[in-house]
Amino acid sequence: MADVPDASPPDPTRLERKRNKMRAAWIAFAGRILAQLIGAAATVVLGVYVVSTWGAHRTAPSATVTPGAAPPAATTPGALPTLLVLPFRAFSPTSDGDAFSDGLTEALIADLSRIDDLRVISRTSSMAYKGTTKTLPVVAGELAADLVVEGSVVREASRVRVTVQLIDPASDTHVWSGTYDRTSRDILTLQAEVARAMAHELHAAITPRQERQLARAAGLDPAAYDAYVQGRQALHRRSPDDLVEATTQLAQVVARAPTFAPAHAALADAWCLRALDAFGAVAAREALDQAETAAATALRLSPASAEAHLAIAMVRHRRDWKWAEAERAFTRAFELHESHATAHQWYSIFLAEQGRHPEAHQHATRAIALDPHAAPVHRTAGLVALYAGRLAEAEAALRRALALDPTSGVTRLMLASVLLEQERPRDAATMADPVRDAALADQRLSVLADAAARAGNRADAARHLVTARALPGPRSLAAEARFAVALDDTRGLLDVARAAVQARTQLACALKVHPVFAAIRQSPDFQELIAQVGM
Repeated sequence: MADVPDASPPDPTRLERKRNKMRAAWIAFAGRILAQLIGAAATVVLGVYVVSTWGAHRTAPSATVTPGAAPPAATTPGALPTLLVLPFRAFSPTSDGDAFSDGLTEALIADLSRIDDLRVISRTSSMAYKGTTKTLPVVAGELAADLVVEGSVVREASRVRVTVQLIDPASDTHVWSGTYDRTSRDILTLQAEVARAMAHELHAAITPRQERQLARAAGLDPAAYDAYVQGRQALHRRSPDDLVEATTQLAQVVARAPTFAPAHAALADAWCLRALDAFGAVAAREALDQAETAAATALRLSPASAEAHLAIAMVRHRRDWKWAEAERAFTRAFELHESHATAHQWYSIFLAEQGRHPEAHQHATRAIALDPHAAPVHRTAGLVALYAGRLAEAEAALRRALALDPTSGVTRLMLASVLLEQERPRDAATMADPVRDAALADQRLSVLADAAARAGNRADAARHLVTARALPGPRSLAAEARFAVALDDTRGLLDVARAAVQARTQLACALKVHPVFAAIRQSPDFQELIAQVGM
């Protein structure tokens, strides 16, 4: 008689245990894969930045290296950097910790090895140093490594921590390090955060070292290099007074070391910013002439300077209104340095002024992703959103910029302008009133006048105008436009637009989208001015 299958129903408890076991196995497997993706994504960014900012100033490793010897001196231009990824250390209570960290190390090496312009020491050589007691300079010397990546992984219950360090073995010092601790359910967010933070921090850490090497090659003495650093710091602060200091310091540097290309590029950057009406500019064309001269010198000394190409893009955009040429210069800057946050900032404004708002938003967002703690990138995002009419988004971005730099008068006035567009005159006046930058005095008064007029107080608006007229020196056209709006003077507003076009100020490029011109935007005379700008 044939066997008869058991027709009794399966045990539910037993089935549930099997399902839980399989589910746990899949979760563990997925966790391992996702964690390796973290390292892979972060390392691609690491490799790109090491190549783009280090490779032109390192020495190719010697064919024969004495064990224990120091790494070769970095003197040969054009040599590719050699990177060693040491085995990631495991600090996990589970038994598979070593396998997990080894897999992560292999993933890092594999991804870096796909980059043509980077020499990565093989997995076999790297793994030979697992658990070694040798010092890092000795290991680097034995493998002729210019830079070393160390890492550690901790997995505990539902949490993952990844720590990555970039080390200069010649001095046994940390160039950059970062630690990321998240729950497993945030693993994909963590992946993006690691990549973004590494891009920002590696650029900040490696570039000064690279510039010191260039400074020595250009014969720059320590005092001149200190002036260069101070000029760059003033440039990054970006208040009107700081920009004056930046151009003064950097002009002294290029006079003492005319072959130091980074100083020329930084000087061009500073003059571009001084041409912006928001910073109290009074001679935009002259400032952009200075920027073009400095950028041309930087390109003659260093044709691959992304900063210099960016300055040329700004000159073609702001002064010449050659929009196609400007876009080509922006494109060249991105080809040389795609992750240049300032390039994305300025390009986003360039796009917004033409009404290309989705593209502008994309690049403003990219700038924030690259440099999330820099107030100017958030301010730019606020301006781009304002030009697109996204007022709530503009306010949020500008409040973030102000939180990062509470002393910025430029940010306060821009945020006050957004509040005026939202018909919140009292809030706008409160925001603008504390601004004390002398170069922004008339812009502050114009915002207060507009706020008073919108609140129904024309007498106060007129009083602010009289006060502004008594200020020494030339007045900002942005302030003049705001006063015309406050006093409902459409003819005066059109005259301001004409003056902006004639002087080729930054305001002229924004005629198409700046909300201050909303009352006259459909006027045939105003449309003719927009056509003169080339839009």
